[in-house]
Amino acid sequence: MNILNFIKNNIFKSKLNLFLFIIFFSILGLIFIFQFDYYPVLFINNNIIVAKKVNLNINAALNFYNAYKKIQENQINNDIKLNNLSYNNVKVIVLNELIDRTLIHDELKKRLGDNLNNLVNDKINIFLDKEVENAAFTIYNLNKKDFINEILIPQAEKDILIGRLFLENKNIDDWLKDAKINSKIIILDKRFLWNGQEIILNK
Repeated sequence: MNILNFIKNNIFKSKLNLFLFIIFFSILGLIFIFQFDYYPVLFINNNIIVAKKVNLNINAALNFYNAYKKIQENQINNDIKLNNLSYNNVKVIVLNELIDRTLIHDELKKRLGDNLNNLVNDKINIFLDKEVENAAFTIYNLNKKDFINEILIPQAEKDILIGRLFLENKNIDDWLKDAKINSKIIILDKRFLWNGQEIILNK
């Protein structure tokens, strides 16, 4: 008797067993979601940003900043002293950046449809080589896939929209400001607050 027949013959015949079966797998599902950071953190219109994506970008941002700080500190006659960034301050920056990326992506999908992927691939293929991949790992501590998804693609999409807006005598900052006003943005982390324009620390 295979597992499906066992479930059918022994569980589905009893409402209590079925209820316990559903509860058991619901708990397993919740454990998986929280264990691997797949729980939602941010809602941007119809988009869900999960903790895994947020944490990946926070770690990349911290690695980038620390690498930049180290370079500055090793320069001769450098009088610039860079402060350490707190985790929550970096998270504010990342959350706002993810909002921008999502709004830009949605706008380009609306404008370009399936052509967007081809335009983005053409742009990132110009820059992507082994040297860039190695630099991405050193500076951001990202593998190739994450570097493409979190760094190259968002930048390529931003460049494409900047070009489209330029032809319309508009700029990206004004467009983002209007897009945010007309968007529904919800942050689930109580340490942060959406003030209608940006994510800020909830003091």
